Amino acid sequence: MKKTVIILLSVCLIFLFSNSNGFATSKAEKVKVNFGKIYYESNCVACHGLNNAGGSAPSIKGKSVSKIKKAIKTVPEMAELKVLTNRFISKIPAYLKKPV
Repeated sequence: MKKTVIILLSVCLIFLFSNSNGFATSKAEKVKVNFGKIYYESNCVACHGLNNAGGSAPSIKGKSVSKIKKAIKTVPEMAELKVLTNRFISKIPAYLKKPV
């Protein structure tokens, strides 16, 4: 788990300093969006689809942090994600708000 977090943080820093995607307005927002992308792609994409298009699970675009947290706690297929902290979960909607 510790090794995974270190890898995720390293990847995030690479995105932070190399990604100029134009939709984040501040440095703090860019960091939040980049972390959200990493968390989404490593925890959600398998079921919710690439670019949140839906897959075996529906799209979660537009869902609030509280709805995502509730789903993680109550949907049996998401039980393994209960280890994610609020800090991780809160970044996912920032990434999902980005323009397509």
